[in-house]
Amino acid sequence: MLRLKHGTVRLVDHDPSWSRAFESERARITGDLEGLGCRIEHIGSTAVAGLRAKPILDIAVSIRESADVDTCVSRLRRLGYEDRGDAGQDGGHVFVRGDCDVRS
Repeated sequence: MLRLKHGTVRLVDHDPSWSRAFESERARITGDLEGLGCRIEHIGSTAVAGLRAKPILDIAVSIRESADVDTCVSRLRRLGYEDRGDAGQDGGHVFVRGDCDVRS
């Protein structure tokens, strides 16, 4: 199960269902970001088979340089992602899905 109470740290054994959960979320994001030239990737510890991990999905969404960032932000908000703002050149723009199942 993918869930981690805010403010806690818990490591669990790798679960093969995490990759299916990512593919499902990628399909949902892809549909709303169509036309922006996005790449959506499963990153972080849940993406590594056999590795103990915090039970949350980390997802990276990259858009081509010419894409409208404001449109991307607006669409991710509509999908239920909370906009945490720009983390700078090394961190990118950070979003967290409000139910804490998925971070991106």
